[in-house]
Amino acid sequence: GVGAVAILSSTIGLSKEQMNQNIKNQYPRGIEDNIKFADSIYDMVKVGCHNKYPLEKGEGERPIITGNDAISLGAIAGGLDTYFGYPMTPASSILHFLARHAKNFGLAVVHAESELAVINMAIGAAFTGAKSIVGTSGGGFALMTEGISLAGITETPILCVLSMRPGPATGVPTYTEQADLNFALSAGHGDFLRIVASPGTVEEAYYLTAEMLDLVWKFQTPGILLTEKHLSESSMTIDLDIDGAKWAEPKMHNEGIYKQGRILQ
Repeated sequence: GVGAVAILSSTIGLSKEQMNQNIKNQYPRGIEDNIKFADSIYDMVKVGCHNKYPLEKGEGERPIITGNDAISLGAIAGGLDTYFGYPMTPASSILHFLARHAKNFGLAVVHAESELAVINMAIGAAFTGAKSIVGTSGGGFALMTEGISLAGITETPILCVLSMRPGPATGVPTYTEQADLNFALSAGHGDFLRIVASPGTVEEAYYLTAEMLDLVWKFQTPGILLTEKHLSESSMTIDLDIDGAKWAEPKMHNEGIYKQGRILQ
């Protein structure tokens, strides 16, 4: 912890004052002992490695956000109306982020009693015309599969964010793996079409979430956005074109018969 901070601080050329301020912010207990220890490590590293990899200052300010923050912002940019969730890491912070900012963006964010309630509430909301997203991990998604099948047969546009854990059952919620692809491709009973996509970076998470929300409404079918712990919860400095996200706008049919599933048939 503190030793690694000291080594990194010296290597990238931070001053002791900057390093110590960071330690005060991140390690509020035992501040004096931590700073004394960090200073000694800093001086040892300074002999041969100080400023070996200097930290470059960028031009202007850029956001530092996680993948789940980017997914949340992409959903908002794509026209999200309602989000339903039941806490399950590593997807939980989407629920937290959207709940925290719900009033600012005019969202309805629901912490339901179970994953079964989550998927069925979302289907009901989407049926009334609300752009709806649910978020979960493998175990929660397993409970949602019957609801995903319902969305498939009723041609209801639901987007599910599936943030993967490493391994079956509880998995290890603090590590990462990308093992649920086949599960996402075939989840549910019966044969129905769905859209599955996965971002590779935090930037892609923003744009792809908005695009997926657009696609599920365009094709009137369930969609699954695959991510995992490393992308979901890692913080990165990024450049975002806020206006580059697609807006999910259903096509209106004012005349004639509305053939809802015609594109997929």
